[in-house]
Amino acid sequence: MDRWFAEGMDQRYRFAPQVDESKIKTLFNQYSDGEKIRDDKFEKFFEDITIDIYNDLTAIYICHKMKVDRMGVITYDQFKEGSNAFNVGTLSEWKVKMAEVKKSWQKDEKEFKRAYTDSFMLNRDEGMNNVETETCIEMWKLWLNVSPFCKCQFKDKWFDFLTNVKKPNVIKKD
Repeated sequence: MDRWFAEGMDQRYRFAPQVDESKIKTLFNQYSDGEKIRDDKFEKFFEDITIDIYNDLTAIYICHKMKVDRMGVITYDQFKEGSNAFNVGTLSEWKVKMAEVKKSWQKDEKEFKRAYTDSFMLNRDEGMNNVETETCIEMWKLWLNVSPFCKCQFKDKWFDFLTNVKKPNVIKKD
């Protein structure tokens, strides 16, 4: 039973309300290249829903809820997953919902940990099982500074070790 909740199965099999698919498709088509939302259109979508993809962990949380494989690329199925998870179908609904989500998601320890765990996979290069050290450090700084659940006393020493002592090019998942 613990594994059921630890691995998020309770979320995966929850029956969420379904948003009108035509609304989802219309919004997806505004930002997609016909196949995926990527690159500048990815940034534009997040900008339009008032999320800073570089400094706001809510962007990671949204991608986590969409079940995105990599930051910067969203398929239609992933967009639909996120739209249904947040019960939104239009840009204005996304904006309203994101104002709520920004304030609430980091207070839910399970959701916070799930999004943190996904952040490594979201930030890796396609086909790789590692992330550049600089990217990891910046992500850790964001996560450790906002987390009400993590009170890391040695983070500055850890970052110093990675940048001045060890100097790895990448951080591996394992």
